[in-house]
Amino acid sequence: MAVATPLPPPSDPFFHLFPHPPRRRVTQRGRTIETADDRVMLIAVPTGDTGSAWHVFIVRGEGSTLSLIAERSATAGDGSVAGWARSHRPARALVVLPASATVCRTCPLPPTQGEQLASALRLQAETALLGGVPWHRVATAALPSQSATPTGRQGVILAWPETADIPEPPTLPDSCEIRYVPIVASLLALFRGEAPASPLVAATREDGSIVLIFQGTADLVIRSAREDGSDASAWREGVQRVTAETLLNADRSADDVRALHAQLATQQASSPDGSFVLLPSNIADAISRQLPGGRTGNAEKDRARMIALGTSLVVSGPLSGLAAIREAIPSAPPSKFEAVTAWLASPRNTMLAVFIATLVFLLGPLGFSALRYGILRMKVSEPEKLEALNRQTEQSVLVYKQLSTEAWPMTKLLGDLSNSLPEGIEIETLQLGYGEGLMLRGYAKPFEQKGATGTPVKRTATEELIRLESLLRSTQIFTNTQSKWEDERANGYRGFQLNCSVVTPTKIVQWAKDEDYALNSLRDRRYPNWRDVEKGSAPAPHVDEPAATASAEKEPERVATKPATESSETETETKPDDRTMASGDDASTPGHPEGAGEIPPAAAPARGIGRAPRPNPDQPAGNGENPRPSQPASTPAVEIPPPVADEELNAMSKSDAQALLGKLSKARQLPNLDEPTKTRLREDFNRVLSYVKSK
Repeated sequence: MAVATPLPPPSDPFFHLFPHPPRRRVTQRGRTIETADDRVMLIAVPTGDTGSAWHVFIVRGEGSTLSLIAERSATAGDGSVAGWARSHRPARALVVLPASATVCRTCPLPPTQGEQLASALRLQAETALLGGVPWHRVATAALPSQSATPTGRQGVILAWPETADIPEPPTLPDSCEIRYVPIVASLLALFRGEAPASPLVAATREDGSIVLIFQGTADLVIRSAREDGSDASAWREGVQRVTAETLLNADRSADDVRALHAQLATQQASSPDGSFVLLPSNIADAISRQLPGGRTGNAEKDRARMIALGTSLVVSGPLSGLAAIREAIPSAPPSKFEAVTAWLASPRNTMLAVFIATLVFLLGPLGFSALRYGILRMKVSEPEKLEALNRQTEQSVLVYKQLSTEAWPMTKLLGDLSNSLPEGIEIETLQLGYGEGLMLRGYAKPFEQKGATGTPVKRTATEELIRLESLLRSTQIFTNTQSKWEDERANGYRGFQLNCSVVTPTKIVQWAKDEDYALNSLRDRRYPNWRDVEKGSAPAPHVDEPAATASAEKEPERVATKPATESSETETETKPDDRTMASGDDASTPGHPEGAGEIPPAAAPARGIGRAPRPNPDQPAGNGENPRPSQPASTPAVEIPPPVADEELNAMSKSDAQALLGKLSKARQLPNLDEPTKTRLREDFNRVLSYVKSK
């Protein structure tokens, strides 16, 4: 059986793809026998039939014609194919890869030619694959350009990952050089550089692969997808869905989608197993005429012949670069070993090699030990002291390792906590123990300072509490924050209690320069010219003067916290003192008893753990007796605020919005809230908080 099919003139000859000469074998009588013919190729096409996994073709190319010599079906790993094909002397074998085992990418290329175009295509392939596929499993080619356009050309990148599985090919003759061609390349070669009038769709239900090729608005669109083909109805729906998504993404109209779906329905109805190939109308007739052996009436066999025709066109046309995939890199001949073998062929050289090997075997260990001992003695003059030092170091490492698992660096944790306290937070009670977490109790007050531009930065007590929780979470040391806020007092103060867990206590927190007290202390923030004051070159700032810093602190957003639970542990209370801080805008200590204030020494800090003690506003002072610990104020029943519309929020003043923010915060801490209510309260809280910050 031999059917002649005209081939296009090869722009990149197939011989360049396989540069080896024809295989020849010389017999004992000196006769030369040609074992392989470069004009004959073997093409193995996977089929969707599980009983016959491959369809093998023997094709012979003569000039511009293609002839089908023989064909047969073969199972996976069929060893009889090698003997059957050896009589036809094929010099090369092309194994078609299914679409489910390959990766397909397209890329734009600059309007260049030659080496510059090849370099651009290789760069695009490296960028698209990012080294995930070895280069010998990658094939690239530039699509043929009918005319030079300012936008350049389009490139195709095909890859066969090492993790992709394919049916085991039949055993091929040893004289064949095996290359792998993706089925996408075989389908592209059927166009011969022409734009398809309608989409080409190839679907194989056995492996669930779908290939779609059509002309987009500017470039050719190529997509390879995979769907579940175990169920017939799900497979049909998957094919319809993939084609619709691809056409709509390429800005094709709904009419085009409906027309394609009608054609796919016809193809699926005529295919018993759901596998088919839908060809464009402008090339379907041409392919039918050029199909090797003509149409047989068997849809599966005609499909395999059409793919074999496309594979033959790939290697002889401008897309020959897509037929360069190898399963493994061929090993080079061991030239050095051959040279050594030839040298040892001489008896004199063999005796010399044996004598040298004997000397090395006998004296080598002694010489190596002497050299090693000399180097060690040169580097270590007293090995006994080094051994004792190593033993002491190992013991110290064990001690520190055990200590890190059974104790916390409390000084470091207190420093991280101090750096996380905003300046408007006053701490009255702090409880921190190994494995017990952190408990803070105190109150928040309004805070005001001047930024770098001179514009005052104001924060309410609510915003200071939000900033406290955000700073604690940002350290990634204090997590699972749970807080309880009291109602806002007349002077703007709010009492609070905060509980949180301590994880990774040894973590080093990288603070910003303006927020790190080790670099920018509280004195530097409040009084930038304190050095000039100490030298007498500048007047001392008044205690009621607003704080000025080099740069305004950032406002971290608050993350929703869980409702706080009452701690059952014994809390440590600080003994109140009849002194109170008078620094910045808190000189008169609003919210505390009249006349109880006293200016502390200048060295006492105004915020954090080390601040000067002050009496509890909610606790009366005794006559020399220890006051009772303060208890959380009893609050009335909390009501859940109704949903807040954007129009209502925009009509509120800042004070009304702040009051609503407090109600939302208390409502979020109620127990037994259902998920829709929690979600609605969180969204309302974030919108009101953003509105308050914008005022």
